[in-house]
Amino acid sequence: GTRGIEAHSNEITGLAFGKNTLASGSWDKTVRLWDTGTRAQRTEIVFDDWVRDLAASHDGHVLAAACKDGTVHIIDFLTGVTERIIIAHDGGADCAAFSPDGTLLLTGGRDTLVKLWNLSASSNLYPVAELNAHEKPVLTVAYHPAGTIIASGSGDNTVRLWGIG
Repeated sequence: GTRGIEAHSNEITGLAFGKNTLASGSWDKTVRLWDTGTRAQRTEIVFDDWVRDLAASHDGHVLAAACKDGTVHIIDFLTGVTERIIIAHDGGADCAAFSPDGTLLLTGGRDTLVKLWNLSASSNLYPVAELNAHEKPVLTVAYHPAGTIIASGSGDNTVRLWGIG
């Protein structure tokens, strides 16, 4: 059956599953990792600003947290340790999605841009692609399971499809 978890002190803005773990992100500036078996909290990660979206890699090992301050945090799902912080979007990062193989991260934000990041690159991350076709913030992004198409949705009421690869 269902049983509620009193998870955060403010609105919950993102959920993502890892291996035996559920991540929840919130306007309370935290991401919390929960054991899906016991429903006990394993880890709390505190951020400088609101968490707007969470995305998990397909293998469940990596978590991305898009934040209001424009950063996207790349987190080890098992340990809760932040592996790197991407300075992603002016005005705020709103969304993220992993490529099927987990090597690329797609982000969208208040700057109306869609950006693609190569996570296997060196510590200084620059977008490998920057897509500019929206007139308002990019609020959601998705990666096709084949890895050849990405989609972005915006406050301008449009969905854009992009061929990649």
